[in-house]
Order: sequence, then C-alpha cells, then structure tokens
Amino acid sequence: MSEGLAVFILVNNYFHDIATAMFLASGVAMRVLVKNAEGKKTGAVIGCFYDLPCGMRRLGRFSLYWILFGGIPRILAFRDFELKHAINKNQVPGLLIEHIIAFMFVIGGMYFWIKINSRTKNPGKND
Repeated sequence: MSEGLAVFILVNNYFHDIATAMFLASGVAMRVLVKNAEGKKTGAVIGCFYDLPCGMRRLGRFSLYWILFGGIPRILAFRDFELKHAINKNQVPGLLIEHIIAFMFVIGGMYFWIKINSRTKNPGKND
C-alpha cells in the first residue's frame, strides 16, 4: 500500500469514527430537545424548537452518509490496514470491541432518529 493511500485510509477511518459518534450524539441531542420542548407550549419556544431540527437533521444525515460511503474504503482496506496492524500488536480483541461499539452507536443513532423523526417534522415545511 502506498504512503498516500495509507494516509487517506487513516484519515478516512478517523472521520468515519467521528461520524459514527456524531450520528448517535445528534440523535440523543434531538431527543433531549424534543423532551424539553414538549413541556413548554409557548409560541416562542415552539418557534425556536422547529428551527433547530432542520440543522440537526442535516448533521445526522451527513454523519449517516459519511458512515455509509466512508465505510466503503474502510472495508476494502480493512484486511491490509486495520486487521494486519491489530494482529501485529496483538490487539484483535480490541479491534473487535471497537467495531461492536461502533455498530451499537449506529443502531442507537438510528433508534433515536426514527423515534423522534415524526415528532420533529413540520408537515408544511420541507427540510
């Protein structure tokens, strides 16, 4: 593997991990916002609340797209890059745990986003 390709894979893997965490974090943040806004029915709070989901949805979608499309080079280089390094350093269980946690983050993010999507969508407005 060339040095340039190795740097690309390393950076891609780093941003892939960040996108995974951001997907879950944006879903949790939206869940907290929904819970807090449901108790306050004043016009100012509701107006402010319906402006926030648009940006948070964009962040969630961007993270999900990065997870999906950034995962392609990660999968293709997994054997030569991550697995080989983990075997050389006797860190295969750690690599397995890392990927299990990442999978749980994505499932958790999907859970939060699916659960709150119908509550935060403004039917008269497309985002």
